[in-house]
Amino acid sequence: MSALLDMRDLSLFIEGEIPTCILNGVSLSVDRGDSIALVGESGSGKSMTLKSILRLFPSESYTTGDVIFDGESVLAFDSAQLIEHRSRRVAMVFQDPRSSINPVRTIGDFLVEGLRNSKELNRSDAANEAKRLLDLVGITHADERLGQFPHELSGGMLQRVMIAGAVGSGAELLLADEPTTALDVTIQAEIMHLLSDLKKQLGLAVIFVTHDIDLALATSSRIEVMYAGQIVESRSSQQIQSKPLHPYTAGLIGSRPSVNRRVEELTVVPGQPATAQESLSKCGFASRCTFAQAQCEEVSPKLESLDGGLVRCVRVAEIREELSLLVRPQEQELAHNTSDHHLVSIKGLKKSFSIRKSQSVVKAVDDVSFTIGKGECLGIVGESGSGKSTVAKLLLGIETPDAGEITVCGEPRQRKARNWKRRKQWGSQLQIVFQDPYSSLDPRQTPFDAISEVIRLHFPTMSKEALVERVTELLMSVGIHGRLQHSLPAELSGGQQQRVAIAKALAPEPEVIVLDEAVSGLDVSIQAQVLNLLSELQRTTGVSFLFISHDLAVIRQLCHRVIVMHHGKIVEQGITGEVLANPVEEYTKKLIDSVPRAGWDLDDGGS
Repeated sequence: MSALLDMRDLSLFIEGEIPTCILNGVSLSVDRGDSIALVGESGSGKSMTLKSILRLFPSESYTTGDVIFDGESVLAFDSAQLIEHRSRRVAMVFQDPRSSINPVRTIGDFLVEGLRNSKELNRSDAANEAKRLLDLVGITHADERLGQFPHELSGGMLQRVMIAGAVGSGAELLLADEPTTALDVTIQAEIMHLLSDLKKQLGLAVIFVTHDIDLALATSSRIEVMYAGQIVESRSSQQIQSKPLHPYTAGLIGSRPSVNRRVEELTVVPGQPATAQESLSKCGFASRCTFAQAQCEEVSPKLESLDGGLVRCVRVAEIREELSLLVRPQEQELAHNTSDHHLVSIKGLKKSFSIRKSQSVVKAVDDVSFTIGKGECLGIVGESGSGKSTVAKLLLGIETPDAGEITVCGEPRQRKARNWKRRKQWGSQLQIVFQDPYSSLDPRQTPFDAISEVIRLHFPTMSKEALVERVTELLMSVGIHGRLQHSLPAELSGGQQQRVAIAKALAPEPEVIVLDEAVSGLDVSIQAQVLNLLSELQRTTGVSFLFISHDLAVIRQLCHRVIVMHHGKIVEQGITGEVLANPVEEYTKKLIDSVPRAGWDLDDGGS
């Protein structure tokens, strides 16, 4: 039986005096009822490969190769066939459900309109079908939900609605583009369980795009690793996890922290991702590959069969044993921080918020107490709404607590700073690095100017020569070299922007830095670079961290101790390795069971 989808050597170019390559010879297939994953960093071509299946190409572009769906060429469809293909046979679920649904129309409007267009139902039958679909994706009280607006549903609930709309069209192929990236780990497990269940019930084929190789390995039968607009390795999940054949694949696997162990140093894929244009005449990965030789710069390698899969590397036979070592870095536990010098002390902290619409009160932080020692990294983990970020805001003085004591560097901080002088003093003690580095940097300031401004504020008597030396030293310490120091934020990658944000937080020489989901928006290879950097900075400067995250694997790699929060309360705390290896509370066990891993049982909801 032929594959449902068969992409054959597809290349995509943007027209110009010198055509720009976007995809370079992509070939993949997926059978009915099967699931494959496309894995790679931002810019590798994953999303464009998905869009090619729907024939959604950029303007002024052209293609070579073909996309065959159920025996017919998508590239040869006329307008009527293309509408049928996009609306009824293939469906797509995006990363952010809120950007894909009209915020001023109800959930019922969204589902009913889609069903009337795709299945030509009348309004009454479409409404009944919408209720059935909501039940299918695990949403109860369908009548009530159909009358709600998108903002009244959680992110996980709204993603279920989007999946209901996708399968409601009767689609045979579901394209899932990072559908769980913005969700908590427990919600992620629920959504992946739902997709697995629908695949079995409806015979759906699924192509799952993600930058999280752990999630791909845990949920898909076959992995397609993409780099520079090409597939560089295609093998079964089991094969690729234990013995990757391409250096890039090994780098991705080795750079991902694990909830089960901590390694001395995460494997780092050096440099910045290449473009598809670079892969036309040479190995696109050569400039970042530690195994590259002259021949890698001279020819673009072909995708060749090996060990039941495909790999694109001219040196694979020589380096395969070395690659196996890359995915098993040396394990090393963090030494327990025994300092009695507490830079941060929080006792009995409480904060509630009133919700005017329902006239109810939510306890965001409920009797929270903890300390942070000098040179210690304390992690706070929990789902959205658990109170993690509210604790950070209270510590930073952005919010005022209802009750409790906050002490930073021996000074109380129950109230907001009363004047500019006090705010400056507090800034020299405590800084923060946010999740989105671009929004925390002035788009008109280069890294050099941004750091200079902070240093002049906190050290006004520093000479010009000393200032230049200090700014250069700080930027070099976070890996921002040469011309990057004088580039605008828009000219930097996400990882480089986050490095600048870290340097900016270090500039006042604070005792404590709060990192609020500071690596969650980064590709796994860039995330590894930043985590290694933070560990090194803590060793060399003695700065303390409060690290807030929903990612238990990241917490395991970086934090000496961990606090688990749920509904505003601390439900468990202790040494990170001990808490994650032997959790006591059911909520902690649920968080750990929701982390994707080899042998993850989707039939049991991810546990």
